[in-house]
Amino acid sequence: MIYLICLTRWTDTNEWLEYTVDVATTGLYDFKFRIASNESDHTISVLVDGTTGTGSVTVPNTGGWQKWATVTKQGVTLTQGLHTFRLNLNDGGYNINYFEVVT
Repeated sequence: MIYLICLTRWTDTNEWLEYTVDVATTGLYDFKFRIASNESDHTISVLVDGTTGTGSVTVPNTGGWQKWATVTKQGVTLTQGLHTFRLNLNDGGYNINYFEVVT
């Protein structure tokens, strides 16, 4: 099962977006973030129902504002049913194209 959360935007510190997601099957999932940045030392995270979720994920310097790379957080446990995903843009100053959740 693949969940694709689409957005394209420049980020500012402490911005967040929330999504309601219906997880079909309990299991381990990978969160993949499509990022472009000309800087280092930024982080992003996804809270699942207000709890840890992905934890802090480092946004790397990809070499340019339009040079895209995928950053993956593997092995996040999700249970079947409706959940709220909160995408936290902990530090601004990079572009995010989308994130997806895959099995």
